[in-house]
Amino acid sequence: MNESQQTRVIELAEGPVATSPVSALLQTDSVSACRPLMQLWAMRMITHGTRPEHALAKGGPALDALLDLPPPPTFDLKINDEAERLKEAGRMVEERLAQAESSAAVLADPLARNLSRLAKAAGLSDVDQEVLAAAMLARIDEGLQAAFEAVSQRYSETSLARTLAHAFGRGVEEVAAALDWRSTLCRSGLIVLDSGGKPFLEKMMLMAGMTRAFTRAVAPLGELLWLAFRRAPAPILGFEHFPHLQEPLGVLIRYLATIAGQARAGVNVLIFGKPGVGKTELARLIARESGMEAFEVPAADPRNYAMRRGERLRMLSLAQRVLARGPASLVLFDEADDVFLDPWVPRSLDDYSPTSSKGWTNTQLEENATPTVWIANRVSHLDAAYLRRFDMVLEVTPPTRKVRAGLIRSSLPGLAVESRWVERNAENPHLTPALIERIGRVVCASGAIDGKIAERQFDLLARGAFGAQEIFSGGHYPEPARYRPEWTNTNVDLNRVCAGLRTRGKGRLLLYGPPGTGKTAFAHHLAKELDRPLLVRRSSDLQSMWLGETEKNIVRAFCEASEEGAVLMLDEADSFLQDRRGAVRSWEVSQVNELLAQMECFEGVLVCATNSIERLDAASLRRFAMKIEFHFLTLEQRMALFADLFNQVKSEPLTSPDFEITRRILGELTNLTPGDFAATRQRVEIVGDEAGVSKLLEMIREESRLKPDGQKTVIGFG
Repeated sequence: MNESQQTRVIELAEGPVATSPVSALLQTDSVSACRPLMQLWAMRMITHGTRPEHALAKGGPALDALLDLPPPPTFDLKINDEAERLKEAGRMVEERLAQAESSAAVLADPLARNLSRLAKAAGLSDVDQEVLAAAMLARIDEGLQAAFEAVSQRYSETSLARTLAHAFGRGVEEVAAALDWRSTLCRSGLIVLDSGGKPFLEKMMLMAGMTRAFTRAVAPLGELLWLAFRRAPAPILGFEHFPHLQEPLGVLIRYLATIAGQARAGVNVLIFGKPGVGKTELARLIARESGMEAFEVPAADPRNYAMRRGERLRMLSLAQRVLARGPASLVLFDEADDVFLDPWVPRSLDDYSPTSSKGWTNTQLEENATPTVWIANRVSHLDAAYLRRFDMVLEVTPPTRKVRAGLIRSSLPGLAVESRWVERNAENPHLTPALIERIGRVVCASGAIDGKIAERQFDLLARGAFGAQEIFSGGHYPEPARYRPEWTNTNVDLNRVCAGLRTRGKGRLLLYGPPGTGKTAFAHHLAKELDRPLLVRRSSDLQSMWLGETEKNIVRAFCEASEEGAVLMLDEADSFLQDRRGAVRSWEVSQVNELLAQMECFEGVLVCATNSIERLDAASLRRFAMKIEFHFLTLEQRMALFADLFNQVKSEPLTSPDFEITRRILGELTNLTPGDFAATRQRVEIVGDEAGVSKLLEMIREESRLKPDGQKTVIGFG
């Protein structure tokens, strides 16, 4: 690295100081110091471009003031008198021009020194600096602006090059080359020439905020370019938070580390995923691990107003050009969704600019001088011509349940939250790293010192966030406290099923039957027997209002189960495997097709549960190795569950008389399930009564009677 590169790195590292380019007060002498040069430019233009008296007539008082010409008399003049005055003023301008040419006026500080720093960093020529200076000063000084308007009301590319050549005292070909769209000046994004005939200020569009920054006090390069790009903050998360992406990340980091410092053009990486999954943090990690300095192009201006697409792309061009001339750097371009225009979405008039064409974007991807990471939330609208120009495309999926649990714990440091609460929340796939970090920050700042309080506040904030995003999760299925396979009435031996899956390691089960018969409880038991975590996904977890998003959620569920080695349970499976013959919309078919395809490829244990097997697609049934029907309890199972319930409530066994009464009553309640006994137990806990045998039997009878077929059952104590 040479001395100039080291200086540039030091300046960029300094970044904006206490007073930013936007908030600093305009120096009163910054423009007046350049007045002699502006006068020279104006006199050259009006003497070479047209007859001086004609230009002075168009320029008006503003041009007169710049050239220090005597103002016209305040009384009315005849036309001939005014013409004579303009001729005399024209002769005066020609005389002064000869004197000004001999004095050799030059650009003054701070603009001169600031442009010199930019020129060294971006590789600009002297002509490029003069063009930028003219565009900036014309936006500040009304006299110089009037001079350009006096020469021509509408500028084409040719007339603009000719006028600037007259002003600078250069050849037209030299200036035209600097204004060519392939030139360093235009390709850097510092200036854009609008097409068609335009007034000078509209013809030469500068980067937003550039005039304000460069006409103030002499500043470090990092401060001057702060509006276009700035050093990225250090990452907060580590690679341990992305264990499900370790392999592709390893490939990407090795690739970037290899090409770092090689001055290779067209290096682009696309990172996409749902908001909040940690894409920006991951990009910063990638830069650090590949040995590159990370710089970010802002998505909003200092007022926090969103920038237009073309403006951000110009800032990206400048960042790539400047950073390419120094040590290995990586440009991070967040919120890239809007940059790649959707061809099917109508565009506003503001979108029709030199940067809006597909060819311009393709060239940008092919010739960018600094490796760039593009970060987007969705890429479904990207043209294939864009996608094929990325060296690598990486989808950042939500973290696994284990990672979510670790993030939840780390977001609440020093607070004794219960492990069961952490695991329950970790099962929610909608808890993204960004949401967890933000909620944890609020809870800790609120002064919560007790674990229970922190848990309640965390849940409260999470519900608010989900409600705002219209995310409706079905909650958490708690693990049954007292489950036994012998208390479940099925058409197969559940213990043998567990043993077989333990040996084989994979299989697909369909559990069907009335609600409460123990389907979910068996899934928990199976996971425990296999010593694997249980990953439960319901319809509310996977269904999305966005076209194609449900299919993606299905894929993510299977991927997460594979990565964690978990038993995957799809509850309410009839919502996803409904008969395609009754489908009305195309997406209803595509969701079923996607789930069937994932089932075929899944190498783990899949459990699907439904209360309505008749609604399932016929093709799905053959994909299940076992179809296990869960019936209502047998009399012996009802007796065993009631005895266990009574023992929990009274801490004593049933007496012989109570046993006979219980057997007679339960013999009539043929529609009972394990869920009915669990509900009765919870009712006793809520009411707090010292329930005896009769009271418990009455509660059980009510559970039976409330079912659709409960009224058909003859119930009584007589």
